[in-house]
Amino acid sequence: MGHSPHLWTGFGTDADPVRDRLSRLTEEGRDDGRTILEAVVALSIIAATAAAWVQMTTVASRSKVSADRHEDAVVLASSELEVMRTTLGIETGTDGSGGASQLDGLTILTDGSGPTHSETVAVDGHDFGVERFVLDPGSDSWRQLVVVVTWTDSVGARDVRVDTAIPLVPDAVTISTGGTNLLTNGGFEFSSGGPSGGSYGNYAVAGWSGNPTFEVWSDGFLGVPAVEGSTFIELNGTGPNTISQTVSVVSGSTYQWSIDHRGRSNDDTIEVLINGSVVDTLTSAAGAWVTYTGQYTATSTSLTLAFRAVDSGSIGNFIDNAQLVGVG
Repeated sequence: MGHSPHLWTGFGTDADPVRDRLSRLTEEGRDDGRTILEAVVALSIIAATAAAWVQMTTVASRSKVSADRHEDAVVLASSELEVMRTTLGIETGTDGSGGASQLDGLTILTDGSGPTHSETVAVDGHDFGVERFVLDPGSDSWRQLVVVVTWTDSVGARDVRVDTAIPLVPDAVTISTGGTNLLTNGGFEFSSGGPSGGSYGNYAVAGWSGNPTFEVWSDGFLGVPAVEGSTFIELNGTGPNTISQTVSVVSGSTYQWSIDHRGRSNDDTIEVLINGSVVDTLTSAAGAWVTYTGQYTATSTSLTLAFRAVDSGSIGNFIDNAQLVGVG
């Protein structure tokens, strides 16, 4: 006897061998209960396997979607952070709205344009929440930038976060021009014997003390321009070095120091010392020179100004155009 074709509906090609066997046994006159039972069991196994395969495929598909969303979020967070890094004045944001709060125990700075502005951004048809923060780490020389991206997928609520530091650039850097620079060779220049154009080398620098030699770069070497003159120093060129100079001053008078600082490959940090005490810590990003300045009232007739690398290793911390002038 034959079997209804509806028996095979939904099983696909995996059921073909079972159907063929059942048909063959039927034609041979062996269509007994055992044959039917055998077919039902085989078809049940096929159905269970098919269901498991569908479930596994669904899980794999969801995992791929989740991974894709995470990759999109990382790219979005990184691009938002780069926008913040290049937004003029964002590092000097103040709490103009009176709504400062905390993140990681640090004060969140806000201003009219809203460094902490939140918005929803669509990427490939999926919505991501973006929050941007400018944090005050308690330093007068740098700020912390944070971008947090949130989204929901089959896994649930997800988020990624990226951070970086940028130098705190004053709205206006005031350097007195009414007095003479008391430092000898504040631009780390050479009358002869220094590095030729487009090169570098280790040299003793006239007017300055510290290591026997410092790594001196010429203007434009590896695309980095000098601020003043034709040379500048990589303070970490032979390790975390210190360079200093001692000058005569008038006790009780106020003097203004200044230095141009720049990171090499990443954010780099130096300390400014006067008479052996740290008076400021400066952190600058790679890609641009930043001018820093401060004042000091002399307590004796001698003043030693020094710049010391905080970072370890032999790469980083460009300095140039050191000045010390009397202002009162």
